[in-house]
Formats: sequence, structure tokens, C-alpha cells
Amino acid sequence: MSNKILDEFETSVTDTKIIAHNGGSWRNVIPNSSEAFQKSIDVGADGIQLDLEILGNEIICSVSGLALDKALGSISEDIILVARLEEIGYADKLSEALEGRNWQIVSFREEVLMEYSSCQERVGLMLGNPFTKDLSWKENLRDLKEDLFPKQKVLDAKIEKIIVADSLARFGALSRTYKRINHSIWGANDHKSIRKYLLDSRVQEIHTDYPAVAVEIRDELSNAL
Repeated sequence: MSNKILDEFETSVTDTKIIAHNGGSWRNVIPNSSEAFQKSIDVGADGIQLDLEILGNEIICSVSGLALDKALGSISEDIILVARLEEIGYADKLSEALEGRNWQIVSFREEVLMEYSSCQERVGLMLGNPFTKDLSWKENLRDLKEDLFPKQKVLDAKIEKIIVADSLARFGALSRTYKRINHSIWGANDHKSIRKYLLDSRVQEIHTDYPAVAVEIRDELSNAL
């Protein structure tokens, strides 16, 4: 194997960030809870993705119902925070809550991300929306085609980062996007997929339900190079 390829692999493996989706999936632990966050931090995750929703006028963590301010209070400031919110009209409130943190905002909806145009480098478009049960089969098919061939969608959204579903990446979506942006993967939960993306120099972050597994594989690959 050439030195160039080895250098690319080494850069990818050592620099790829492991993001624990909702704090990770742990036995007898509620996702998106303080306990889940701490477990992910303890195993070496670089960041946590918080799936957020609106209750009344408050931003809370999905599943657990934990208030955002309490969630943030249980996460050290050096941890990357990736906040996913699908509702419009909360940009100022969310940005203020995350101030002083290493944060990102991600969403499946371009119109949500447009509210953060003043901090474009911090936003990311997620591809592979699983929340489409209310759409017709024609609308679902249209969205799937756009996500499998996302270059135009990415250009129209004017963002600098995309987070591609593992299910789409398996069918070549990463190769059909705009190369001059940051790429991350979400939904990579098996050993084979995690290993593959760690060795892919295009991927900056892996969002997974199993951060302990991902960190272990990253360490093994780093030590082998």
C-alpha cells in the first residue's frame, strides 16, 4: 500500500470524530438523558447528538423529556454538541443556549437551517429523513431520489456540511455530492460500517448509537497504522 494511501487512512482514522446519537444506546438507560451522556463521554466519544423538540415554548430532549438547560449542565464544555431540531422559529433561543460551546445545528429541513445563516459553518443538512410517513409514495420517492443524488440539494441549501444516512451511503450518495463540503455519516451502527467510514478520508464524523464500539474500532485502527 502506498504511503499516500496510508497517510489518508491515518488522517481519517485519527481525526474522525465519534458522535453519540442521543448519548448512545445503553442497557437500562434512557436515551438523551444525563446518564446516557455521561456513559458516552466515559467511553471516549468526541461529541453528542441531541435530538430536540418543542414542548410548549421550551426546547427539550426527545425521548427523555430532559430540559435543554439541564442536558447542557450535564455535558462538559469540551464535548462537541450536535443539536437536531426540525421546528422553525427557535434559532435565537437555541443559539443562545449553546453559546460558549463547540456546537452544530443539524436538520432534515433546509428551511430550519436558513435561520442560522449568520453561522453557516455551524449548520449541517441531514439526508435520509426517516420521518416521512405522512407523505405520499410519490413524495417519498422524490425525496429518496434527491437524497441519493444530493449535489443540487446541497448547493441549493448553501450549507457547508451534510450528514448522510448509512443506508444512502451504501448506495453511493457520498460519491454524488458536492466535494468541497464536510461529510458525516449517521446511523452507522454495525462493526463493518463503522470500520469502513473510519477508513474513508471523506468522513469527518460518525454519528452512532454505539459510541463504545466505534471508539474501540478507531483505537484498534489507529494502533495498527
